[in-house]
Amino acid sequence: MFKEWLEVHKDDYFRYWVHKIMFTPYEIEQKFEDESCLEDITCSFGYIVDHVVLPDNDILLGLSENKDGNYISYYKLSAIDLALSNNDDEEE
Repeated sequence: MFKEWLEVHKDDYFRYWVHKIMFTPYEIEQKFEDESCLEDITCSFGYIVDHVVLPDNDILLGLSENKDGNYISYYKLSAIDLALSNNDDEEE
């Protein structure tokens, strides 16, 4: 099912945000209300150019700013937020 979804979206340019792995003990103790659960509130852009199904059934996604995949960043699907917008049809 995921492979079929990837095939449908193989040419789509996604927005994505990476979750913070863990708050520091100080942040946890202070309970900062304005602290984001994301590494950066500004999104990154990329095409899904590779994927691997992991033993825990999570998926490792390879994201690249361009379709040729010269530079690929890998993230667990459970550790990112993906978004797709009709306004993002072309690379910026």
